[in-house]
Amino acid sequence: MFPGSEGSVKYVNVANFTSKQYRMRMRVLGVLLLALNLNTATPKQLEALPGIGPVLANRIVEFRDKKGGYKRIEELLAIPGVSEKKWKVLRQYLTLP
Repeated sequence: MFPGSEGSVKYVNVANFTSKQYRMRMRVLGVLLLALNLNTATPKQLEALPGIGPVLANRIVEFRDKKGGYKRIEELLAIPGVSEKKWKVLRQYLTLP
């Protein structure tokens, strides 16, 4: 469901969207509907989150691989480019098993 749809399902015709509009809509949909598992998320999935580009997404995955996985979402703060402000935004979209 989309915000403002008041509990009903809202269908969106994407046939007339440009490629960029479609990608942006799908990013928003993915973020609204899913919480990403920090230990299994791919760089592409992480890039869909606010404030994460390809470089930071790769740092997050490299850090995870080096440490053998995340035990706490707070560990993101050790990665260059993840400020406390950015972490507070990201933590709502991430989960750990």
